[in-house]
Amino acid sequence: QALAVYGAGSPGLAVVVVRDGRILHAKGYGTANLEHSVPISTKTRFNMGSIGKQFTAMAVVMLADQAKLSLDDDVRMHLPELNVWKAVTLSQRLSHTSGSRDTWGLTGLAGRQAGDPMRYETVRDLLLRQKGLGFEPGSKFEYSNGNYGLLAEIISRATDQPYREWFEENLLRPLGMTDTVVTDTLGEVIPNRASSYESENGVWQEEVLQTSIYGSSLGYTPIGDLALWLDNYRTAKVG
Repeated sequence: QALAVYGAGSPGLAVVVVRDGRILHAKGYGTANLEHSVPISTKTRFNMGSIGKQFTAMAVVMLADQAKLSLDDDVRMHLPELNVWKAVTLSQRLSHTSGSRDTWGLTGLAGRQAGDPMRYETVRDLLLRQKGLGFEPGSKFEYSNGNYGLLAEIISRATDQPYREWFEENLLRPLGMTDTVVTDTLGEVIPNRASSYESENGVWQEEVLQTSIYGSSLGYTPIGDLALWLDNYRTAKVG
């Protein structure tokens, strides 16, 4: 009954309920695109946002298992151009205890605003130009998208593959997540993509997302694929 509020003319969501690998309920509620009155379905792809960090973390641990890197490695072993004043381990980046500054603070200082088109390469280069850290590594927790932005670059260098290619071959396809799209190209056309909205004085306005920043995010996925990812925590089919 609570989900009934998401009707035609309102942005909404998709819900999936999984038990022991079996989908008990899967349904879309509300509208994926208000301009064209497209309803949300189980095939609608949503921006994963920071859920993508789970995938990046899984990749780093998988590569550690393959001895392509170590969680105790100093980040500068993989990114020698990073000119920070203290050793920072991959583990500290994974756990947001590295002292690395957040992506959005750096882009703001560079004159970028929310909603501006943003490519991964632009963010990566800003992160690599850091000359110091916000605090002593390991001394406290501070959530930072910058941690995962640079982990994405480390994954690419350790595997000698583009981030998207490695993920598709080693995580998404083995899990059957064939409808998930890793966004590494600005402006890429993504079928069945849900638009994002915010309410301004009771009026819906589109929140335009013009980014291809992976590592801290990943891309777009429908609930069926996300159910496969969640079930992997139970089965350990991959990783």
